[in-house]
Amino acid sequence: MSDKPSKEIVHRIARGSVDIVQVIRKYVPDLRRTKSAGNFQALCPLHPEETPSFCVNREKQVYHCFGDGSGGDVIHFVSRIERIPIDEAAVLLSRWPNFKPSGTHIDCSLEARRRKRRSG
Repeated sequence: MSDKPSKEIVHRIARGSVDIVQVIRKYVPDLRRTKSAGNFQALCPLHPEETPSFCVNREKQVYHCFGDGSGGDVIHFVSRIERIPIDEAAVLLSRWPNFKPSGTHIDCSLEARRRKRRSG
């Protein structure tokens, strides 16, 4: 069997068979629901910041960071955070719900960033 995901798998993931909020929470446990229904917000795990600008829309199954302008679907998020090609991200996500991120999680809380600044 090829490691390259079929078009059907990629389309199924992109259409929302894998919930973007659940996947992003594996990386960003501090992702919190906003007052707007279906929206979530946190500090961006892709760059340093002190004010949450990373938004996830469950209904549309997309993320957007107002700090660095990045955005996309769950496949693009995993590709970017894992630093792997889109094909590999789709393969990882095709194994959902047994999908495991490479690291434990990214502590992008404001307190963690302050500790990091103080220590180094």
